[in-house]
Amino acid sequence: DLFVAADRLQRDGEDPDGTITVLELGQGIEGSEPPYGLGEPEWQHLCERVTALGDVLLADDVDPDAVMASARDLRTALRPYV
Repeated sequence: DLFVAADRLQRDGEDPDGTITVLELGQGIEGSEPPYGLGEPEWQHLCERVTALGDVLLADDVDPDAVMASARDLRTALRPYV
């Protein structure tokens, strides 16, 4: 779901479904353990990308271009796992 949301947001920085999904899933992974088969460093890297995108989405003045760039970073980081 996170990969699909990032994919949507990399194409449209104002996509409402992508925004909601990233923000909801971002809350769920904070402080969580890595999924089976994923090492701590890789998990930490992915969590940082999710947090970065969430921060951009929650800014007072949301910049769609910044959202698209951050979403692209997250999608690229997730791609090997989907």
